[in-house]
Amino acid sequence: MTHQIVLSENPRGRFQEGILKNASVKPGTALKVIDTEVSGDYSDPYLTGGAVRRQHVEAGMAGEILITTQPGLMAGSVDAALPVDSQVHYYIPLPGDEFKARAKAAEVLDAGVRATFDADGLLVASATGILVVQEDAGTVAADAMVLVRMGVTASATV
Repeated sequence: MTHQIVLSENPRGRFQEGILKNASVKPGTALKVIDTEVSGDYSDPYLTGGAVRRQHVEAGMAGEILITTQPGLMAGSVDAALPVDSQVHYYIPLPGDEFKARAKAAEVLDAGVRATFDADGLLVASATGILVVQEDAGTVAADAMVLVRMGVTASATV
């Protein structure tokens, strides 16, 4: 099975994982880090392995774009919701990376439209967004996935 969210032939961003908190999400939803849990001991990293840090994430956007990927990075379904308190994989794209994002229902997203994510982690049109829609999606239905490219800045040509 191929990757269904990150579609760049040579993705340059980072794949990471965290623990999903507060509400379930589907792959293609943007996430934000809400806190970091630290367990273990920093005092002797050679004997204890050091502390373990786990990021807690939820739907939304704050700073970097974190886009939820399917479970197992490539093996899971993009249609199944990931439950609260489960391990979630996400991708942090770099400029030029292409990926599919879950869009807000009734948004008009055609090729060339700039976009960003709303508080629910869903793609919405935005004149100042750093994402550029790569396909004509028209008025999107609920749960629709739209192909976008990560831009450099809101005024840059991608």
